[in-house]
Order: sequence, then C-alpha cells, then structure tokens
Amino acid sequence: MTFLRSLALFVTIIALGTGMAHAGEGQGFTLYPHLGLTVFDDELEDDSLTGIGVGYRFDSPWAIELTYQQTDADFESPLSGDSEIDLWHLGALYNLDKQDNLQPFLSFGLGNADYDNALEKNQDDTQFNAGFGVKWSFSEQAAVRGDLKVFSGGSGNQVDTAVSLGLHYAFGKARQAPLEVATEDGDADNDGVLDNADQCPGTPAGVSVNNRGCPKDDDGDGVYNYADDCPDTTDRRARIDAQGCYV
Repeated sequence: MTFLRSLALFVTIIALGTGMAHAGEGQGFTLYPHLGLTVFDDELEDDSLTGIGVGYRFDSPWAIELTYQQTDADFESPLSGDSEIDLWHLGALYNLDKQDNLQPFLSFGLGNADYDNALEKNQDDTQFNAGFGVKWSFSEQAAVRGDLKVFSGGSGNQVDTAVSLGLHYAFGKARQAPLEVATEDGDADNDGVLDNADQCPGTPAGVSVNNRGCPKDDDGDGVYNYADDCPDTTDRRARIDAQGCYV
C-alpha cells in the first residue's frame, strides 16, 4: 500500500499549498490518472492497479469516461503463478450537488476484462460495474478524486471490487457559481423605511415616521400628529374623535 500513501501525501501537499476553489467543473474533456487496489472474489490475491481515464463532461450533471486499468495478481495457494489483467470499460458519471469544494458522484458502465496467465491465455470477460466517488477541488480545474467500483462478470458469479485514488483534471473552463446579487425592497410611500419593514404603508408624503414606518403620535391618543387637531388630548378616560379632540 506504499503507492497509495505516497499518492495521498503528494496530493495533500499540493492541496495545502493551493487556494481552495468553489467553481464547478465546466464542460469539456477530463483526465484521471490513478492508482488503487483490486479485491478479487476468486482464486486471485488482492493486488494493486494502475489506470487512466479519459472523459468528457457535458454542460449538465452527466459525464462519460473511457477507463483503462491494469493489474498483475498472484494466484492463491495451492495455485502458483500470476495473472495479468487488462480492463477497459466505458462508463457514465452523474455528478451530485457540490458542497463547497466537495463533488460527490455516481458511476456505472460496461467493459471487458482480458485475463492472461498460464491457465487461461487471453480469456475475455464482459463486466458490468457500478459505484460512487468524490472529487475534492483544490484549484479551478484540478481535484483529488477517489472511486469505489464493484465489477460483476457476465456469469454474475464473481464480484470484484476496485478502490482508486488519483488526480482529476478538467480541461474545460470552470463553471463559476452564480453571484448572489443583493436586492433591496422598495419603499412605496417614500417614508425612508423599506416595504418589508414598514408596518404603516401608505404614509402621506412629508410625514415624519419612526423606525417602523409609522407616523408619530406624541399625545398617545391614537391619532397621528399629522391628522391630530388637538395635540394635547392626554386624558385616557375621555372619548376622542377622528380629529384627535375630546368628545
């Protein structure tokens, strides 16, 4: 597993030395060189893999990718020798909503595995695969990418698993997140208080208001100053008419 630790250290150093990016991956070609581990569900021992993916990201959540992976696994005891395996598969990626600089995705595809060993020379096996992964962007076009995929042969009796880690590079122009433009509510009555905070809409022009947009009522009789003909009606026991005067 030394190769995985070295790759992880390498991409960590790059990420720490690079500003974080929140731009989305834009439309265009992608490249994904990677290393990983294949876990076999038969007489082969688990072994490392090397691979590269060449893809195209559409102007949508979808992308396609052609991937080549190679591994050279030993047979488990009592068998001896090893088997060289070349895997080609064409797959589709569906990118989920991006959170900050983390981009999760789902993947599935179809491919062919070629086994070359002392027991079976150039035996081909059609394989289906499905999985998921995540891309961690550390620049507008580059990301650390991890994948987990499950492979099933045409017979369906054997299920292998592959885990990979590498650098995902997008050649397309990064898709910038839409800028949030601050919008300001209107002030229909022009009293200096925005409509969303105005508790007294429709105040006549030129009337002095408080911070809630309501005209002042200095004597507290319920009639605003601008309509109060009797501004000193402070007797709360008395009846007050619409002009603010005692009845």
